[in-house]
Amino acid sequence: MSGPAYHARTHRPKYLGGTDPTTHAEWHVKVFADDEVVDAADTRVPFVWLVPSSLDGCYVRDLAAMISTVSSSGDVVISVENLGPGDGIGSVTFDPIQIDQGDFHSYDSGSPMQIGSSPQGLLTRGDRLSFSIDSDGTGAKGLLVIVVAA
Repeated sequence: MSGPAYHARTHRPKYLGGTDPTTHAEWHVKVFADDEVVDAADTRVPFVWLVPSSLDGCYVRDLAAMISTVSSSGDVVISVENLGPGDGIGSVTFDPIQIDQGDFHSYDSGSPMQIGSSPQGLLTRGDRLSFSIDSDGTGAKGLLVIVVAA
């Protein structure tokens, strides 16, 4: 057997038990477009994202978020939950992701997010990750959540 499909299947990254040097996968999930106000009352919230087969068997290692326009008053707070393939199975994070007022990203947050060590961090193809806005700040626009899995 040869060709692109076979070649792709034979090269598995380290995070899936293979020998290729990739140590993790990063997925960027756009929740609000850059020109859209981050709004907890938006009917699209919670935003639900389907876990792809490439992350089957991986664990969530890190979650981060960024906005395009900073909040002039109040923090932007995002909760992420693994709903599983059917009914919810629990929160992926111990603490929500927080983007402090005046900041563009969560990396410098005064309340750093912690990943749980419980089975909820395990991803299975077909799981659904739910992104809910707990607090939208004032004037914040454009929300992107980064999911790092290995």
